[in-house]
Amino acid sequence: MASIKTFHFLTVGIILTISTGSYSQEAFKGESLLEECRVVMPGFLNATLPEHSGIIEKYKDKELVRIRFSSESDTIEYSGFFIVSETDSTGVRTYVTTKAYINKPHPERLMINPRFFINGVRYYVKECFDSVMMKNRNHFDHFMETDFLGR
Repeated sequence: MASIKTFHFLTVGIILTISTGSYSQEAFKGESLLEECRVVMPGFLNATLPEHSGIIEKYKDKELVRIRFSSESDTIEYSGFFIVSETDSTGVRTYVTTKAYINKPHPERLMINPRFFINGVRYYVKECFDSVMMKNRNHFDHFMETDFLGR
């Protein structure tokens, strides 16, 4: 009787391994190494929505990274950005800016009420992203830094 239970357990284990294996394919080389750094963004950010204000608050002083990838190219483009939320007499405004502008009195607003693309794009905390890249340089030799607008 014990051998039947053991056989059943092994069969279930093999099926689970096979069925989950297809979901672990990386969208780009090195993606699995960056999983701990990943930030899941909604399609857009609006500071007046409670679920969005939590995201804005959590990442307000942290530089984030957006990476863009496609199946047509081996090169992965990445760029750093900050999410900023300000309140003035007209209400709350959320925008995206870069490190070059974040500490200026009037930072350049690259995108007001930003929309975050989901297909072919991933978002990460920059400090974690940089650390993983430094430890695993051979996995990220196809990454190219660009400015936020992709120029």
